[in-house]
Amino acid sequence: MAKKGISVTIFDTPETIEIAKEVIKKSGVKNINFLQGDFLADDFGRDYDLIFISQILHAYSEDDNIMVLKKCRNALNKNGRIVIQEFFIDKDRTHPVQAALFSINMLANTSGGRCYSPEEVKRWYLKTGFRKIQKQLLADSVLISAEK
Repeated sequence: MAKKGISVTIFDTPETIEIAKEVIKKSGVKNINFLQGDFLADDFGRDYDLIFISQILHAYSEDDNIMVLKKCRNALNKNGRIVIQEFFIDKDRTHPVQAALFSINMLANTSGGRCYSPEEVKRWYLKTGFRKIQKQLLADSVLISAEK
């Protein structure tokens, strides 16, 4: 995870941070910092070159996600990059089936969360001032990145 000369900060809820600390301690990886908080209420810190958001945005409404992306932009250095990995769904909200089923779960168990399409995330990036938006297909996932 963190190579010599590189530091990593993990931001997540207190419960998740405790699990992450245990896993990282067992791995022997160094240069990992932990910042616990609430994605909507707390500051992410500053001076990051890269922010990687994995499986977070589906828990929140569109307005909340735009706020999270604004906070990420403020936390990035000039020309810093953001990468989002999510259960993305198509425009019709039916495929892939796993994302459609997961979206139903989010609708039932969160106050506004659901799966979003890559087009929605691209629109959020533009609305929050990001540029150079790229979409990368992986074997079982999609990454959407942008630059500050």
